Amino acid sequence: MGEQYVPNSKIEKDFLKVYDDILTLQGIKYIHTRVVKIIVNNSKINSPNSFYTTFNTGYRTTLIMGIRRQIKIRKDSLSLLGLLDNIRKNPSQITILNKTVDIGKISDDISEIESKTEKYEYIADKFLAHTDPNRINDPIYIEHDEINETLDYLTNIIEKYLSDYFSFTAFMRINIKDLQTWKDIFKVPWIEEE
Repeated sequence: MGEQYVPNSKIEKDFLKVYDDILTLQGIKYIHTRVVKIIVNNSKINSPNSFYTTFNTGYRTTLIMGIRRQIKIRKDSLSLLGLLDNIRKNPSQITILNKTVDIGKISDDISEIESKTEKYEYIADKFLAHTDPNRINDPIYIEHDEINETLDYLTNIIEKYLSDYFSFTAFMRINIKDLQTWKDIFKVPWIEEE
């Protein structure tokens, strides 16, 4: 394996922390997608079940909250949108490789992210993080495919900024420590016969 990448500035370190969080969500997506395939392809377990409902609800909730985490701008936390907004307001932070910061492009990216993710914040705030007494009865539903596409979109955005402004190229796409062995748990019975 090559030399470990060393960030050169605080903002670069912050981008890498956000990237790590997004890669963790990609890892969750990776495992969820593969477990669903295991279930679909095994006729012995491919039938409606409360476990699957719980598994899918947990997945949706985790990814919606994770996406919301990346689009919420707060002074006391890191997010992709917060980092982009910070660069837009303080472009002199980017001094690596004498790159010129394109404020217009950053503003366009921020607007597009906000447009693509608006409903995630609404669902997270009104249905997941809080019980809002004024909420509507039927929440906006987001299909798994759309959640996955939104996560991929955010991944592409942060990778673009890491590459363009920090010359970072060690993209992983997922963050799973036991990538080769995570399925081993399915090779043994979960409940021992009594």
